[in-house]
Amino acid sequence: MTTRLRQILIVQVLALLSTIFQITAQGQVRDLPVGDLSSRVNRELEYDHRNAARPENPNSPTRMEAAGGRKEFLKGLSLIKATPPRYDEAEKAFKNALYDPQMFVQANTGLGYVYTATGHFTEAERIYKLLLSFAPKSDVNHFNLGAVYFYRGDLELARQEAATLRQLKSKLAKRLEKLIDSGK
Repeated sequence: MTTRLRQILIVQVLALLSTIFQITAQGQVRDLPVGDLSSRVNRELEYDHRNAARPENPNSPTRMEAAGGRKEFLKGLSLIKATPPRYDEAEKAFKNALYDPQMFVQANTGLGYVYTATGHFTEAERIYKLLLSFAPKSDVNHFNLGAVYFYRGDLELARQEAATLRQLKSKLAKRLEKLIDSGK
């Protein structure tokens, strides 16, 4: 991936991440309301909070690890913004943030970005489709999926996502169409 393409991608994803949640000047994340997404995600993934911290289940996160999800997420963001971006470390941070069920959407969005930026389009597509299965009207995830399709060369699928964004009356429709039309 060229440096220019990486820069464009970083700017787009960071702008989109800010539409999912707000980052205050002190670096604190303030979530926007997502309805019952967290409880639905937990049901779908069969996440059992009571068993997650039990010592007899060594593969599940401790309460301390889950509480650090927000910190890991912010660490992942800073690693993406580093010069040069440190995608391997950011991927690990976002995966660690997934231990906190409250960070499901943000951490997966970060992972999707990392996978897109590193050319792992299949993984990025899988993540954005998973997020869309929980929130089918999420314009941010439709935009991100359209960007994945664009960067992997599937212009028809990217245009379909742009059409979906137009149906949702999202301002992101124009951004995706501009990206597709620019060919960069």
